[in-house]
Amino acid sequence: MKSNVLKYCVKMKISFYKDDSKTEDDGIIYEEWMMGCMVKRMFTENNITYWLSRAYRSNQLFVYKYDFQRDKIFIDNLSVNVRLVRDEIDSEDVS
Repeated sequence: MKSNVLKYCVKMKISFYKDDSKTEDDGIIYEEWMMGCMVKRMFTENNITYWLSRAYRSNQLFVYKYDFQRDKIFIDNLSVNVRLVRDEIDSEDVS
């Protein structure tokens, strides 16, 4: 099975919908390390790449989307109670 997770992390400048000029006004550039996850959409050949980064706690993720019209990355969602599962399968577990 082909993985949809991009094989690298990138540091990207992020923007905010509610106050788009905030990064220019206070002189602070907001950057975040992210990894991409390509989502195959139904009924269209256009894929979407969501960008993920760790949020405030270990079980939280920020989800970002690229806005093509503004040419910027924006926070789309704060996902909470995220559980990343990493199961190690021993040969004894497989029947």
